[in-house]
Amino acid sequence: MYFEPIHAARLNNIAFGAINLTGALSKDSYIEIAPNSELTSESQDAGSFATSISLMSDRSATITIQLQAQSVANTALSRIVRDDFNNNTKTIANISIDGAGTLYLYELAGCYIKARPTETKSEDMATATNTWVFYCSELKEKDADGFTFNADVVAEITGSIEATLETRYVF
Repeated sequence: MYFEPIHAARLNNIAFGAINLTGALSKDSYIEIAPNSELTSESQDAGSFATSISLMSDRSATITIQLQAQSVANTALSRIVRDDFNNNTKTIANISIDGAGTLYLYELAGCYIKARPTETKSEDMATATNTWVFYCSELKEKDADGFTFNADVVAEITGSIEATLETRYVF
């Protein structure tokens, strides 16, 4: 059986355009990347004898990250929100994420700040965080350089996919 390794957010490198967000990630937080649609859409014919499967073309995603409230990156993103609001514009940049020597790399294209974070004030601002939500028009997943899968894992995954594709339902 194959399991994904567990990662802390701080083991990732992440940037919004030229703004490095890595050092501003809050402790014990997650970077959430959520595709905005499923990979397929299914429909059943009137007699329930056949299923039609369509591949979805939506490659967009929403990314959510938590930053330390008193970080330089948080201030930079807040300035972008203010300037966009005051100038009736929208700053669009790419977001890149890599897992610092782990299994994944992401390049999210056409991203902008979707939601302004809720401001939380407290006596201990050192632990305060802001949650930022970005919309990205395209999620691109890339293979990590130099990473090779264990041959048994590849065989297990490939066999499972092939078995699934060859399954025929008879009614």
